[in-house]
Amino acid sequence: MAVANPHDALFKWTFSQPDRAADVLRTVLPAGLSARLDWSSLAQEPGSFVDKELASRHSDLLFRVTTLGGGSALLYVLFEHQSSEDPLMALRLLRYAVRAWDRWLADHADATRVPAVLPVVLFHGTDRWHAPTDLHAALDLDAATLGEARAHLPSLRFILEDLGHVSDDDLRRRAMASLPTLVLLALKHARGDVDQVIGQWLDLLQQVVHAPAGTDALAVVLRYIIQVSSRVSVVSLRETARALLDPRVEEAIVTAGQQLIEQGRQQGLQQGLQQGVQQGVQQGQRALLLTLLSARFGELPAWVTQRVDSGGSADVEQWARRLVSAAALQDVFA
Repeated sequence: MAVANPHDALFKWTFSQPDRAADVLRTVLPAGLSARLDWSSLAQEPGSFVDKELASRHSDLLFRVTTLGGGSALLYVLFEHQSSEDPLMALRLLRYAVRAWDRWLADHADATRVPAVLPVVLFHGTDRWHAPTDLHAALDLDAATLGEARAHLPSLRFILEDLGHVSDDDLRRRAMASLPTLVLLALKHARGDVDQVIGQWLDLLQQVVHAPAGTDALAVVLRYIIQVSSRVSVVSLRETARALLDPRVEEAIVTAGQQLIEQGRQQGLQQGLQQGVQQGVQQGQRALLLTLLSARFGELPAWVTQRVDSGGSADVEQWARRLVSAAALQDVFA
C-alpha cells in the first residue's frame, strides 16, 4: 500500500473524528447557517467522490447532519493538497455532489426529496485563491446572456476556507479546541515559515499534550510538520520546546521522530518487496526459457546459460519468440 500524502493523512486523521470536524466546520460556515445545524448529530459517511486522476491533489470527506428545522444536510469537505488553486473547482464540486446524491438515493429508493449538499473547500496554498467559487462565474457566458439564462442553469457556490489568508490570531480566536486549532495552523504554515512561528504555539502544544491521548495526538501533528518542512527537525523541535520544561511535549517530539523512522522502514520494506517480486518474475522467465531451449536442442552449452542469465526481461521475451521458428540454437540468439 502506498504511503499517504502527508497533507492528506493529517486532513483525514483530523476530520475523521466528528467532534474535531464539527469544531472546525461550525466556524467555517456562515454564522447564520452554522446556527441552524445540530452539530451534535454530525456523523461521517463512508466513501470518496474525487476523480481518481485528481486524488493526488484532492481529499474529501462527507458528513451528514440534521437541521434545527428537522431537515437533513450533507456537508461535503474537500481538501486541496496542492499549493495552487483549481479554476474548475465549482464544476468538480457539482459533479461530486451529484455522486453523493446518487449514492444516497441508492440507499433510499423511495425518497422524494434529497438532503442538501453543502460544499466546503479547505485550501492551504501559498497564494490567495482567485478562482471562481460560484459555478456561474466559471461558465463561458457574457454577463447579459448569463442574466437571461441564470434561472435555467445548475448553480453551486462553495464555502472557501483559504487558510493562507486567515490570520493566526483569527484562527486562535475561533471557538475551537486546541488540537483543531493547532492542525489548522500547521496546515497553514508547514510549507513556509513554520520554523519561525512554532515558538508562538507553545501554549497549544501543552494544551494538546495534556488532553486525553494527547501525546499521540501531538506526535501526529509534529510528524506532519517535520515531513513537510525542510527547516524543522526533531532536534529543532526539542530546542523550541525546551523552555516549556514539559516532559510530555518532549515525549511527543520523540514519538514523532520514532514514527517517521518506522514509516521510512516500512517504505524501504515495501520497495524491497516490489524489487524482490520483479526479480523473481525475471528469474522465472529465464528458467522457463532454459527449460524450453533444453527440450528443443538438448544439453545446452555454458555460453547459452550465461547469456540467458545476463539478459533482461525484453531479451528473454525476444529469445522466446525466436525459439518458435529457430532451426538451430544460434538462431535464437542471432
